[in-house]
Amino acid sequence: TYTFIFEDKYLDAKEIDILSGQKPKKGKFLSGGRYKKSVTLRTDSDYKLEPRVLDKAGNEPTSPPVVNVTIDKTKPVIIPKGVDLMTPKAFKSGFVVSDHFKVIDENLKEVACTITDSDGTNEWDVNHPIEREGKKSIVLLAKDMANNTSDPVTYDVYIDGTKPKVTIEDKASQSFMWPARKNKLTERADLAIRLEKLHIRDITEPDRLTSLKLFDENNRLVVDFLKDKKSKRKRVHTYQTDRPGDYVLQVSARDEVGNKTGLLNYPISIKEKSVLQKYYEKTSLFVPTVVC
Repeated sequence: TYTFIFEDKYLDAKEIDILSGQKPKKGKFLSGGRYKKSVTLRTDSDYKLEPRVLDKAGNEPTSPPVVNVTIDKTKPVIIPKGVDLMTPKAFKSGFVVSDHFKVIDENLKEVACTITDSDGTNEWDVNHPIEREGKKSIVLLAKDMANNTSDPVTYDVYIDGTKPKVTIEDKASQSFMWPARKNKLTERADLAIRLEKLHIRDITEPDRLTSLKLFDENNRLVVDFLKDKKSKRKRVHTYQTDRPGDYVLQVSARDEVGNKTGLLNYPISIKEKSVLQKYYEKTSLFVPTVVC
């Protein structure tokens, strides 16, 4: 309700009005030649309040005030974009809250955000990316210029910034292979290739290999481990050979949120045992025993 006080010794009550598009209340005289008149604005809208007044001689005020008013009794609404509030989801590091929630309000004042994780509960800028890994419980509230406050919105996300990790083991030598470093084996290779279980259980799918190929020293393809659907579903890929030579195992992998290893090269060199090694291994079987 907006109230105007009109003052003049000779006010004419019949010539006092408030133009607003709404019917004003009945006015009344106050002491000292003053007159009070009010108007109640009930509907959300923009209004221009223009008081009109004449005295009994027909005089108008030289500069009557004009008041612009916005009535807003509707609270802001926060809606998700591309996320289901009932289903937690994992995202790559760099998750930005404002990219996934929209606030509907024509007179928005602020959006308050808190994040609860292993560090406790802290205020958060909705436009600032979340980089640190782990579960984040997000709570959003929006307020407009009329101090109407939205219903709170809560959403759990899991931030995953870890690339898949490839493990390649040679069972024959009980050693592990390393990328960009010559891995030397003797006589044969018995490889087991797998991805470590880094996914978030019940939230994301296991990481997957996107390429797994073995090339010989002439860069000819020896085997494509992922050539068919059945091969792609295998959790462990194996390969055995006793053929000497230099090989390169090329591997790449990604996880559900988009973290990638890039193309990793594992140089592998399989050498025959030297004549001396074979000699010592053979003679060690016939060590003479002296009994005193």
